[in-house]
Amino acid sequence: MQLEGAVIGGDFRLERELAKGGMGGVWLAEQLSTGQKRALKLMHPTLIAEPRMRERFEQEARIGGQIPSAYVVEVIAAGVDANFGIPWLAMELLHGEDLAQLSARRGPLPFSELLVLYRQLCHALGAAHAARIVHRDIKPENVFLAEVHSAEATQQVKVLDFGIAKLAADARDSATGRLGTPLWMAPEQSDPRAHITPATDVWALGLVAFRLLVGRYYWHTANDPSAALSALLMETLTQPIVPASERAHEYGLQGVLPPGFDAWFAHTVARDPAQRYPDAHAAFAALELLAGSTLASAVAPTSPSFSASVSAVSFAPAPSAPAPSAAAPSGALASPPRTSKAPLFIALGGGLLLLGGFLIVGLGAGAWLYSSESGSDRTSARAGTPPLITTDTTAAPVAAPQPSPGEPTQKSAANRPRGVAVAPGALPATTNEKRAEPTPAPSAPEPAAETPAAGKLAPIDVAAVKKKVDAAAASASVACAGSKAADAGAETYTGSCGFRPDGTASRGMSGGGGAQKCVRDKMFSLAIGKYAHPEEWHVEVFPWTVTVK
Repeated sequence: MQLEGAVIGGDFRLERELAKGGMGGVWLAEQLSTGQKRALKLMHPTLIAEPRMRERFEQEARIGGQIPSAYVVEVIAAGVDANFGIPWLAMELLHGEDLAQLSARRGPLPFSELLVLYRQLCHALGAAHAARIVHRDIKPENVFLAEVHSAEATQQVKVLDFGIAKLAADARDSATGRLGTPLWMAPEQSDPRAHITPATDVWALGLVAFRLLVGRYYWHTANDPSAALSALLMETLTQPIVPASERAHEYGLQGVLPPGFDAWFAHTVARDPAQRYPDAHAAFAALELLAGSTLASAVAPTSPSFSASVSAVSFAPAPSAPAPSAAAPSGALASPPRTSKAPLFIALGGGLLLLGGFLIVGLGAGAWLYSSESGSDRTSARAGTPPLITTDTTAAPVAAPQPSPGEPTQKSAANRPRGVAVAPGALPATTNEKRAEPTPAPSAPEPAAETPAAGKLAPIDVAAVKKKVDAAAASASVACAGSKAADAGAETYTGSCGFRPDGTASRGMSGGGGAQKCVRDKMFSLAIGKYAHPEEWHVEVFPWTVTVK
């Protein structure tokens, strides 16, 4: 059938075919009413006679419109052409590359870059999951990194091909209704009796993350072009799922995965869907918690490229850390403001001029103070005085000096050692108005028995905390019923509570409605206090779901 130059739907003139797939082809087209270039997806002629395939194709237009996310490709119009009898979808035309092309071109990506991509990808999938929509075919080829023209960004994730997605509540029990790509398919997609849930997409999120960070497929069979499909299914469904870091080591790659990634990966590719994160929002909330551990265990680079790569990733400050400046950009790591000494010197100079005869004496005193202060810093540097703020997350924390009653407690970053990263939650060095002599380095580490985590704190009771989180979720379902929107039959919220050994917490939540604030207040108020753990910034994550009826 000759289609070049044909007008589809009375408004789209076909120019050339861009790609072919199992459902049909994607064409570059001009929208005659606006003059804009569009991507037009046409169903393959051999599939038109099959009602189920035609229904699935038309569903793609309806599904995309139900997902409130800017990271889902926009479907502009849809219909069945009267002249050719071909169902069609008109979509925004994207320029860029998909994640499969990005991975092949770049190789392993840094974790900071993965976070930026997954923030957008999981926003799209999380919005779909909140609308009870499961994509079922998440893979690098269906996640497009599109060029955008804005002041905020140059690229943006666009999730493609919701045409095989179905409402989770209406998922069919037929094998043909569980389409996907075997390399990324969850085990339940091969079982016609299994129920498809948002956790099905979470399985693929884990495998795609491994692919982007390591540059290789997690499954050994997938890296062998000559391997049979049966071998891939055997590995996916029956063979042990080893930790991600162990598999990366098998590929000769060490250090490409951030601390804690093994636990996150295990909660995405558990063969039992109930053991996975419940949806994309919960999976990303847990993944983002790893960022604090990654930054705390490394010396902060000073290159502009690092600053640019983490600027789009938000890190919640620990309660004990100084608040960032109001002028700092969202998501950036800001240092506390330096206290200027200029007003003091100006006032001192004015007083000395008035006193006249004491001018020379005053200048001499000022020079002595300056040389004393600078010399003290130089002496400390030569003597190798260790910094008060450590980046070793396994070492016992160094207690900040406590001020005497009546002494000022103004904190300053002026005396922070250069090039040393501040671990999340660590206090900067305290500086009083009267400069104290440098604290000499201890001759030996303090005994482990004197640290807070040795013998004085019990390890976390995972079962008890999970019971507490579940009880809070059940309570919120009842307590927040009065806040639910009047026209809503039910409102569902999902999220996770993350607890660190130092007592701080990190939360994540998705879902919108009248009860949103009530549920957030109930679930975000949970605290378990400090607990013993050898890793200072280890995080225990507990997912939850609240349904308000």
